[in-house]
Amino acid sequence: MRPLCNQCKTNLKAVNYHLNGKVYYRKLCEACRRKKINKKPATTPRWYLAGYRLKKLCEKCEFEPTTQGQLVVFHIDKNQESVNIKNLKTVCLNCNYELSITGWLHGDLLEDH
Repeated sequence: MRPLCNQCKTNLKAVNYHLNGKVYYRKLCEACRRKKINKKPATTPRWYLAGYRLKKLCEKCEFEPTTQGQLVVFHIDKNQESVNIKNLKTVCLNCNYELSITGWLHGDLLEDH
């Protein structure tokens, strides 16, 4: 008889593989396994851990967002690993696109001194 799932205790464990006529089972049923795969832990951005916080306005065009997510952190040196506070600026999505895709020079976005 197939054993029950270790997590939900109601569904049968999923078959993992067969070897030499013996059946080996996973620890979880398919439903619990799919939930676990789809549930990815939330990660805190490195710039947030370094102490940088998003400003209320875009530092390039002074756009004021109406919803959260319209402002992002822009890395002046384009190195996502560099979380030096002087290297980070808050820009709107339009300016972020303009700065990163078109290759436009940073203009007035200079490092803080």
